[in-house]
Amino acid sequence: MESLKKALAPALLLLLPLASSPPARAAGEGGQEVNRIVLRVNDEIFTLFDYELKKARRSAALLNDPSISPSQRQERMAAVGKEVMQEALQDMLLQSQAKRSTITVNDAEVEASIAGVRREQGIESDEQFQLALSQSGLTLEDLRSNFRQEMITGRLVQKDVTAKIEVSEDEMRAYYRNNPDEFRTPEERRLREVIVLEASGLPDGELKKMAAKLHQELSAPGAKAAEIVGRYQDQGYSSSLIDLGWLKKGELEKSLSEAAWSLEVGRYAAPIKARGGYHVVLLEEKRGGEVQAYADVQNRIMMRERQKRFGKEYRSYLAQLEKSSYIQENPPAESVGYRSLLATATEDDELNAFRAPLPQDQPAAGTPVEEAAKPATESTAAAQAGQETAQGLAATPVTEPVDATPRDVTPTDGVPTGDTPLAPLPPSPPPEEGGSGGSGGGGGGAR
Repeated sequence: MESLKKALAPALLLLLPLASSPPARAAGEGGQEVNRIVLRVNDEIFTLFDYELKKARRSAALLNDPSISPSQRQERMAAVGKEVMQEALQDMLLQSQAKRSTITVNDAEVEASIAGVRREQGIESDEQFQLALSQSGLTLEDLRSNFRQEMITGRLVQKDVTAKIEVSEDEMRAYYRNNPDEFRTPEERRLREVIVLEASGLPDGELKKMAAKLHQELSAPGAKAAEIVGRYQDQGYSSSLIDLGWLKKGELEKSLSEAAWSLEVGRYAAPIKARGGYHVVLLEEKRGGEVQAYADVQNRIMMRERQKRFGKEYRSYLAQLEKSSYIQENPPAESVGYRSLLATATEDDELNAFRAPLPQDQPAAGTPVEEAAKPATESTAAAQAGQETAQGLAATPVTEPVDATPRDVTPTDGVPTGDTPLAPLPPSPPPEEGGSGGSGGGGGGAR
């Protein structure tokens, strides 16, 4: 039970929506204001209190991550503030857009997702589950709310980004033609060998000559291997003809593997000195190595190409949302310049971040609690969208319609746009009970 508590408490803590954070105090120690708005996107706000809470969680995860070196930890710790602000901006853009759509997630879907988490974590009883929640300061309603929001924004990205990435038949066939080795079945070879033994006591020079003579006899037309090897074995010079079975390249010592993969079926390799003496290898059979039919790999090619294109399309989508949104920001000094993180990120970097699974319609291996338990991993709707793309859209296939279709949204649909003159924000009151809805806001310069 203790190990369960230790594993799940930090995991569930990372799932805690900022909406359920306690109301921020007007001032912290030394009179520091903690409830000022640092980012506002349309009607979503992100306060300094939210920022510090999220930053503290991520920093703690990095400090406790044994997989990174001290220099990597120092570098990543220095970027925590910018990462928190950049993720808040992305989440708020998506959440704001999701609110303007008609995408919904019903109670049954949320409960199914939570049930999947419990199965993955081996939480069998309600008592264990409630204990894990309480250790993280969560209520069941907090968890339900968080899962629902993540699933909604995940479906939004699925519909607005992933489903619109098109890969033509010509492009897929061209990739298939240009990369045949990628679609070969693994080649296996059935091998036998006889070893002229160092343990025979012969000097190495004589041992080498004997191995060459054995190889010559075995390679002669009509040679009877069992009789030839038996003669050498009876004199104590060699092993029997050993059946190595079916092997893939690289499963043998390098020199033996290279020799075996250069042979034609029925041929013996020249003697090779290796462990125990001189080895004479026979290739009996081989199988595999054929290029799979296009029809068998078409879906794999489609997913690969979509994955390659997702990063670019996702950044473009966020840029469009930014352009049509009302944004004010007054970030903490350490996070100034946070927007450049997304602009300068490579596709590979983005896709690696997106592979962390999140609450999905049908939970699969790698559920929110499981992934959040890993240091420095936080659940975001964008991560879910990328996970669905990178792993074959297992949770919600592109061809499967969402349960509601978002209506068309115009930039002026009740929300100021980037071109709208900015009215000064009023003084920031403490966030209302229920917080910021998991997003953030800032008071300061308008974009």
